Amino acid sequence: MLAPCLVAAAMIAAGLWHLRREARGLPIRIGGRHWTGILLGALILIVSFTLDFRNILSGGLPRPFAWGVFSLGLATGLGSYATAAVQRVPREEAEAARVAV
Repeated sequence: MLAPCLVAAAMIAAGLWHLRREARGLPIRIGGRHWTGILLGALILIVSFTLDFRNILSGGLPRPFAWGVFSLGLATGLGSYATAAVQRVPREEAEAARVAV
C-alpha cells in the first residue's frame, strides 16, 4: 500500500514543481535523455510491482515486496526529472515561452 502512495506523491510533487516554474515564466525543458530516464524509471517501477506474479498466479502467498527494485525505479525517474528541472533554459527560449502564455 505504501509503494503506490509514494509513486503518487512523487508525481504530484513533480507536477506542482513544474506548474510553479511555468507560472513564474521559468520553463522546464525536458530533453530526450530526460524522457528516457523518466520512462526507464516508470518501467522499473512496473517491474517492481509485477516481480512476484508467477508465485501469485500459482496460488502462493505474496513474497516480500522488492523495495530495492522499487527504490531504483523511483530514484531513476525522479532523478531524471530533477536534472531537467534544475537546468537553465536559454533566455530567448524563456522569453518565447512567456510571450506564448
